[in-house]
Amino acid sequence: MADDLPSLLARWRRFRRALGAEDHAAMDRLIAAAGQRGPALARMTDDPLEAAVVAVLIELVREAEHRAALA
Repeated sequence: MADDLPSLLARWRRFRRALGAEDHAAMDRLIAAAGQRGPALARMTDDPLEAAVVAVLIELVREAEHRAALA
């Protein structure tokens, strides 16, 4: 459900605080990817975690493709 995605992202933000400082930027990017693409994906499933994970995976693949194109 799309309404559950914001609460999932809030939990991820709390989880971020438990990480070491060296992981904060990476977690911020994951949260941003889930927040950007997650709502559209959440309308397609009843599991907000699934939507967030797929959104993050899409972002990771796009970043990898971008790096490969630059190499």
